[in-house]
Amino acid sequence: MTLYCITARNRLTGDREIISNPMPKKQAEDMRLKFACKIGGKKPYTHSKVEPYIPQHDLFNDKE
Repeated sequence: MTLYCITARNRLTGDREIISNPMPKKQAEDMRLKFACKIGGKKPYTHSKVEPYIPQHDLFNDKE
């Protein structure tokens, strides 16, 4: 089963980041819609979208 996550553009850095846990596509689409409908010009993330989840390198336990 393919998992999906929500990504969005960070207002501070301009980079696209993962802002949710991996989940089924329907749940991710519902959560993205809820996030996009929030009112407020000072949200830390903008331009959210649902994308397939790709596991990321563990940033906090780098044991190289």
